[in-house]
Amino acid sequence: MKKKLVLLLIATVVLCFSGVANAYFGKIGTANYLGRDYNLIYEGELGYQAKDGSYPQPGWGLCNTGDFDHLQAAAYWSSTEYSLNPSDAWDFHFGLSLQGYGGKGSGDGFYALAVRPGEVSFNPVPIPGAVWLFGSGLIGLVGFRRKFGNR
Repeated sequence: MKKKLVLLLIATVVLCFSGVANAYFGKIGTANYLGRDYNLIYEGELGYQAKDGSYPQPGWGLCNTGDFDHLQAAAYWSSTEYSLNPSDAWDFHFGLSLQGYGGKGSGDGFYALAVRPGEVSFNPVPIPGAVWLFGSGLIGLVGFRRKFGNR
């Protein structure tokens, strides 16, 4: 019985993983990093899309900006200082999906998003209207108390 279970387990493993050996990977080139050559591979077909958007390509660029209106395919400043050079800050390029760093000066061409709490000042409730509403509610409670409170 024990031998049959072991043979069944081995047969199951062989059958399950026999398709993995047939997966197609194509070589697209090599890269050299720290003196070592690495093969660059992909599975399936290449998409052949230019990363700079120079051709009309479906699915390229900012297809869904979510909650952000008027988001540009450009670099946005993250306000996180680059530790090796304090005059630079980290940025993210939404068009190319790249992260980098650049100068913090106004002429460096970064966009910015105000998404952190406390960075934008606004009055969510108009104060005069809220005071009138609160006052009329108090007067109503006092009147209600006088009419029905002494019974």
